[in-house]
Amino acid sequence: MIYLSDHGESLGESGLYLHGMPYAFAPEAQTRVPLILWNGQSSDIDHDRTVGLKGGRNSQDALFVTLLDLFEVATDLTPAQAPR
Repeated sequence: MIYLSDHGESLGESGLYLHGMPYAFAPEAQTRVPLILWNGQSSDIDHDRTVGLKGGRNSQDALFVTLLDLFEVATDLTPAQAPR
């Protein structure tokens, strides 16, 4: 199961109750969105490597390539051409 929020939300932090502020002004609650991945014991996902990626720079755009990789789907797209 994969859950990826489409945007963050301000729920009262610093007096803000909204979403969608311009990125330059948006608080972290709006720019850092949750991603949850649950996989069963039979999965061959490298859990330790995945946890190691947690603090790195990433983007919602990487979901497409990640799903292709998880389902072992090969395409003619090179990594540079694939959406990230």
